[in-house]
Amino acid sequence: METDAKLVIKCRQGDLQAFDVLVRRHYQAALRIARRFAAIPEDADDLTQEAFVIACERLHQLAHPERFAGWLTSIVRNEARMWHRRRFTQPTLLSLDEDECRVEAPRDEHREAVRHAIADAVSSLTAEQREVVRLHYMDGYDYRETALLLDIPVGAVRGRLDRARSTLRKELREMVTTGWDLNSRELDALRHAATCALDAAEPERQALNALFFNGNGELIGADGHRIFRYSSDSLKGMGPVLIHADFGRSLRDAHADSRKGKFSISGGEAVLRVNGDEIRAPLIEESYPNWERAIPEGWELRSTARAGDWLAAIETVRLRPMPENRVLIILAPEDGRITLRGGDAPDGGVAWEVGGSFPAEFPVIGRKLVIVANIVYVEQAVRALGLEPDEMLEFCANEPLKSFLVKPACADDRWVLTMPMAPAKE
Repeated sequence: METDAKLVIKCRQGDLQAFDVLVRRHYQAALRIARRFAAIPEDADDLTQEAFVIACERLHQLAHPERFAGWLTSIVRNEARMWHRRRFTQPTLLSLDEDECRVEAPRDEHREAVRHAIADAVSSLTAEQREVVRLHYMDGYDYRETALLLDIPVGAVRGRLDRARSTLRKELREMVTTGWDLNSRELDALRHAATCALDAAEPERQALNALFFNGNGELIGADGHRIFRYSSDSLKGMGPVLIHADFGRSLRDAHADSRKGKFSISGGEAVLRVNGDEIRAPLIEESYPNWERAIPEGWELRSTARAGDWLAAIETVRLRPMPENRVLIILAPEDGRITLRGGDAPDGGVAWEVGGSFPAEFPVIGRKLVIVANIVYVEQAVRALGLEPDEMLEFCANEPLKSFLVKPACADDRWVLTMPMAPAKE
């Protein structure tokens, strides 16, 4: 039997069946607590169901998944106390003067989407079912009071509510499993994240052969030598979860031109519906490396240049044979230029022939910096930004043997951090 901790982790990854197991396992214990506050069985049942809804919404706040039972107990007790106070106190009605400033609660887009989904689901009920749902759930009348107001037996109230709940469960389940709509930028991010992820069958590094959604709207792909990071509000709520990187590779290789798709997570796997096809990949139950620790606190040298100039210089250099794809990146602030050099020599060293040079802007005039890099990685990093030729690319570095970063000059939603190569024999 799976532990509570294991089930909680699966729930956070989008496995709805795991939460059903938790409900069945702890429902009776939660119901016994609710009955201490609500003598009417139907009210205790409603309190218990509400507690599980709250637990599902706040599952990401549970610091110790193995303590789910105690955490759920505290939710039941808090909800029961609040219910008890609502039943026996009259709320004060306040009005705001026109010259007072109204402070609104922060907008929660996820909760707003849930409310719309519930409203759509309720609209699918019959008129009789909607009326009993409104009186019981929205206006707070118990079963007997609802029966008196509608002039029907209590058994009829229970029957209508049971049928309404069944319909709502079906409608909401279908809405939940529809997932997220992804646009062209997000699909491109999946492709580039997969390119930067480890592409090898190494069990001890399985986590790196994955796409990491951290739950805060960030998508990460890393292979130990470089990190791709993309951030979007549309990705919030996806995770934290690890998806096998073949998910993005299949999208890149089989659907390179797809511009929209539907993404969902269910039953231990991720599914992307695109162009009438389905791309599936398993979820990985591993811990992802602390990629944020690899990011330097600051950059000694920054430069901006046209993305098209970078790609033209890269193309020129790649026309020449290079051992291990080595290329020199020469950053010359005093000259206001960036130069890429590559070449080959019979003895295995590198004869650094000029490949391409282009103008660049340096906010601070400092020392010249020379970095040895993998030309393939550099090209992939530049293309991952998705910039037009005339858009400006920012290149950030500190020392020859430290990581360097490329990003759009006017945006921080995506970047690629790359480690340089060791210097070659001249």
